[in-house]
Amino acid sequence: ISNFFKILWTPDLIKNANIAADSYNRIKKSLREEGDYLKAGKFYINEMDLRREVYWNNNKLMWLFYSILSITTNYGESIRRLVISYFGLITIFAALYMGLYGYPVFNAIIYSALNSVAVIYIIGQPTGLELLIFIENLGGTVLIALFVYVFAMKMSR
Repeated sequence: ISNFFKILWTPDLIKNANIAADSYNRIKKSLREEGDYLKAGKFYINEMDLRREVYWNNNKLMWLFYSILSITTNYGESIRRLVISYFGLITIFAALYMGLYGYPVFNAIIYSALNSVAVIYIIGQPTGLELLIFIENLGGTVLIALFVYVFAMKMSR
């Protein structure tokens, strides 16, 4: 269970949490300068988790953004999570195509995989399918952009 369920975030506690997050940041920078990128990444994740929990009080939209970033990429530290998220997106939308529109399993998976990278429009599609395709394409495009960013960050170290 996340710490914000255990603690009532008072102004003093938020101030202390921000000080702790700044400490994580300084340790992370020091470790990066020494070339220990693995440990630096762990301190970065701790820093971002703490900042995300503080956002719960101040800005719910930023909390949601950082929560999604934590789940999908571990704040840019995990390509594996990103690949799993991408295949999860394809699987969820394939299930929607099968359940809502009666696509066969293989066709739904192929259709979902293609729509996650490019909008495939077939004349005579059922009403409402366009919105579903748009949402999947937007999610797929964002995940691919995140993959390029995370991969570039990992290679630049």
